[in-house]
Order: sequence, then structure tokens, then C-alpha cells
Amino acid sequence: MSNASLNVTLRPKNISVQTQNSAAKMEQTNSDDQMLAVFVESKITVKQIMETHDPVGREINVRNLFWIIRDIIHGATSSPSISDNRDQVEGKDAHETTVALFKILSSYSWDTKLVLPLAALAVKYGELGLVSQFCSSNKLAKSVALLKQLPQDILDPEQEPDRLKHLIKGILDMTEVILALRELPSQHIVITPETPVMRTALAYIPLAVYWTIRCVVACASTIIGLTGMGHELSYMYTEETRQQEKYQLLARLIETPTADNITVLKALIRAKKDQLPLIDCSTKKMVGLGELRKKKVLLLISDLDLSHGEILILEQIFDESRAESISPFEVVWFPVLRVDKTTPLIETQFRDNLAMMKSWYSVHPPSLLDSSVVIRYIKEVWHFDKRPMLVVLDSKGAVVHKNALPMIWIWRARALPFTSLREVTLWQEEAWGTDLMVKTIQPMVTSWVPEGKYICLYGGEDIEWIRKLTTLARSIAHIARVSMEILYVGVRNPTKRIDNIMAIIDAEKLSHMLPDVTSVWLFWVRLESMWLSKLQLGNRVEKDMMMQEIKTMLSLDMCYPGWVMFSRGSAEMVRAKGDTVLDILDELVQSEERLEPTEFVPALQKHLRRIPTVRPIREELMACQGCGREIDELVRQKP
Repeated sequence: MSNASLNVTLRPKNISVQTQNSAAKMEQTNSDDQMLAVFVESKITVKQIMETHDPVGREINVRNLFWIIRDIIHGATSSPSISDNRDQVEGKDAHETTVALFKILSSYSWDTKLVLPLAALAVKYGELGLVSQFCSSNKLAKSVALLKQLPQDILDPEQEPDRLKHLIKGILDMTEVILALRELPSQHIVITPETPVMRTALAYIPLAVYWTIRCVVACASTIIGLTGMGHELSYMYTEETRQQEKYQLLARLIETPTADNITVLKALIRAKKDQLPLIDCSTKKMVGLGELRKKKVLLLISDLDLSHGEILILEQIFDESRAESISPFEVVWFPVLRVDKTTPLIETQFRDNLAMMKSWYSVHPPSLLDSSVVIRYIKEVWHFDKRPMLVVLDSKGAVVHKNALPMIWIWRARALPFTSLREVTLWQEEAWGTDLMVKTIQPMVTSWVPEGKYICLYGGEDIEWIRKLTTLARSIAHIARVSMEILYVGVRNPTKRIDNIMAIIDAEKLSHMLPDVTSVWLFWVRLESMWLSKLQLGNRVEKDMMMQEIKTMLSLDMCYPGWVMFSRGSAEMVRAKGDTVLDILDELVQSEERLEPTEFVPALQKHLRRIPTVRPIREELMACQGCGREIDELVRQKP
């Protein structure tokens, strides 16, 4: 073979090799692009379905239900082939239908979201299997097949396994894996949701549930034309649309001025014609919404964990407010349940709360608050999230405050007429200091401030530290020749331990203290309410000195073994953590340095600056020292 012929022979091969290399590169590029597209789509999908996820504690036995589903599907001898329209349901894109199902199932956990659509599919799949198995030997089954216009070979036992069977098998396998993952932490001590591998696996559950449900939708599309299953999925989709329309109507009614508050109340409380939707807690009789006509209405929205202490104090505050109010107002409790159906325990808890309410009304039964519309509106627009809140409607039904509860905790009857404008005015009248923090709880404080006394405010749970602190505080007051009152305010979440500590403080005459444990609880609730009130008004901590002080006070509760604040009015104030303040006070006492009264707070500040671990007062303890979370996150949690 000549060189020429060799070149001719090789040239096509070289070209072929280059072409193959180029094709391989293009294929790799396309594959990378596809992987990127899938990754981006997955991120968007997860974000979209996470926005629908709002579980409220609804529980079903998913494992038992899944066993039934599996038995039904395995019991069917065969299945129809997947048609070309398997990614559509009644003209709707499978993704759109899947997201619609997520919205309908928003209040359920991830495993329940998965099992319920699968159960709907299993029912129709099982029906198809039964008709197929018996239509040749059973007249009833044959008649059903004829009425459903099923093909004679719809489930021919002789046909080979097809794509639908494999897809359903994959769905069952994936469901088994997800259920096993959800059950794993409860079965193993070593493996917990915080275990890195477990945390990674759980992070993939939303996307896995999405694609599994989408496969259920794909299977359903095959059976739609055969068994009439389409109307169930169609109904679910239509129902979601209908609920959305009801939600928008409710929003328009609440946000559009009316001449009568009853229109808005009827939209919020879903009562049948002639049904009495309220219970008058003073008489224990059922009454109609007409009792509220032309009155200001305060909607107290909470779950059933509303404590008896909260109810008692609010009753007192509203009684004070009624005595001073020019126009009448009524309080209506909106009990938000975390589950759809009541249980004996829930019913007992509901009745116990009603028994504590002496002058309010309550929606009864709680199910009159439509969970899919009203409670959704309460959460999304009024931002209800576990913590009790108080929405104020004027006599015409207009919302004049989305949450007046913080201002009521702070100012009690002074909060009248419970409007946002009144809240702004009240803050303009206040200065930061012990007077604001304590005066509505411990009346004697109102005389201490005008008299120019120093106030030592302290909290903690270590009785030995308390004994040392109070002894040193009295000693330093004597050295500085100042008049000082010492007041114990406990801890943010008081327990029975606080009862014992307060008993010792009282018996040993260590200091003044708040009247009782409920008052201790109220002290911290008022501080939290100050923070929430400021946030609601749009204030920001970086620009609001008072918010900085409130935030610091809330964080002080996390100090061990306690904390102290010395103040005189609002001009002189210094704070320190437990052991730090003991060291400083002890040093001042031991030095026997004679302090002038005006030098007391400056001396404490001077010693604080010497300690490297203590930062300037307004920068100290701005976040939880235990977990690092910001205070605004912590105060959203119900104590």
C-alpha cells in the first residue's frame, strides 16, 4: 500500500476520531448543563414546596396506612401500560398539580404528605384490580367493568410487567425509605436528627417527597381514563382553588371599610344559619354575633396553652380598662387548635380555659374557625405564631391594631383605646429605667424613683450568690452613704424552685421582691412585650437606644449565677453579670475607700472597665450566651 493510499485511508479515521472527541465534549457539556439545570430546578422546587409546609401537629399512623397501601397494590395482579400523557392530569402540568397537592396537605408532616396521595391511588388501583380479577366470573364485577367502560384486557393476568408496575414499585420502595428515615431517631439512641449523616439525609426528604408524589400523579394520569379517578385529583385541585378564592374574599372583607362589624365577624367565624357561634363566659350560654354589634371587639388569638395566670391578669386589665373606657368593648377568644379533630384531652383543656374566663366571649366550638382560610389569614397577615396576640377591631370592623397585647402588658388600662397611634404616643411619654420596668408590678417603686433612691435590681436562681450579693450591696450603700432599695425579679421562666428562693429571701429579709411567682413571670413578659411593641412599630435596634437596653436586659436572664443592675432614675445605670459584680463590690468594700454619693455608679463603671472580659454596658450580652441566638428570635418563643 502506497503512502498516498495510506494517507487517504487514515484521513477519514482521523476525522472520525476528532468528530468523536468533539461529540464527547459536547455530550459532556450538555450533561453538565443538564445537571446544572436539574440542580437549579431542584432548588426552586424545594423552595416552592417549603413555602407550603406548615405542619400543625396533625398525626396519623402512616406506617399502618402504608402497610394497607402496599397490600392493596401487591394484591393487584397486573396493571395497564403508561400512556403518552402520563405527565399530565386533565390538562394540568404534573408539577402544577403536585404543588397544588402540597398546598392542600400543607398542615401535615412530610411522611403523611406522601402517604395520603398514595392511599388515594391505591384505592383506585385496588378497585381496578378487583374488577379485573372477577369480571370474567362475577356478574357484578362484569357489570361494573361495563359501566366504567373498561377494556376487556385492562388487567390481563397474562401480560408482562410494564412501566406502570415498575413505577409503582419504585414509589413503594422510596416511601419505605422515607418512613424508615423518619422512624430511625426514635429507635436508636446513637442516631439522632442532629447526627451529620442523618441531618443530610433528612434535608433531602422534601425533594424526595415531591418527586414521589409527582410519580403518583403520573400513575394517576394513566388510570384516569380507565376508572374515573381523575375527578378525585381534579376535586383536590379545584378545592384548593376554591379555598384560595375564599381566602381572597376574606382578605377583601377585612381590609375594606364597612358600616358594620358583623360583616367582618361573620367572615371570620364560620357559623351555619341560625347557629349561635359564641359562648358568653359569664353566663355559660350560647349567643349570636349580634351581642358584638357596634362595639369595639378585641380578638384574643391563642392556642390552648393559654395559661390560667395569663387569663387572670388579662381579666384584671380588661376590667380596669372597662371602668375607664368611654366606648364599650368586648373580648372574644379565638382558640386555634393544632389538630382538626378534638380529643377528650383537648376538650378538657378548652373547658378549663373557658371556666377561667369571667367576662369574655369565646368562639365555640373552635372548629368554627376555618383552618384553611381564617387561620391561614391569621398566620400570614396578622402573623400569629404560637404566642397569644390581640387584634383590635373598631365598631365598624376595621383593624385598628394587629396586636395590641404587648402594649396592654406594658401599660395596662393606659393602653386605651388600644390603637397603634396610642402605642406611639405612650412610647413618646416614657424614659428607660427601673420605673418603666417595674412600676405596674411593684407599686412601691413609684416612690423610690422620685425620692432619688438607688435601686439594685437583680435576678438569678443561686441562693448562696443572692445572700452574698445582698450583703455586699448593703455594705457598699453604707460606704457610699446612699439610700438603696434592693429588689429581686427572679428569672424569665419561673419554676417551683423560684417559690423556694422567694420564701428564703422573705424569711431572711435579704431584699424586697415581686409579690409572687406570677408577678415574676409578668416582669419578663413585659420586657419581651416592650421589645415586640417596638418591633411592631417598625423601630430598629441599631437606631433605638431603648431597644438596645431592652435587648440587654432580656439577655441578662441567661447569665449564671445571676445578674445585677444598679440605677437611679434613667440617668445613672450600670449592669454586670453574677460573679463579676461580687468581685467588684467586694473589692470596693475591702478597699475601705470613702465614696461620695455621686461617685457610686461611676466607681462601679470604673471597676467594670478594668475587667477585660466585660464589654461596655450597652454592648454586653446582646445575644443569648447559651445558644448565640438573637433576642428577637428568643422572645418569639412562648415561655
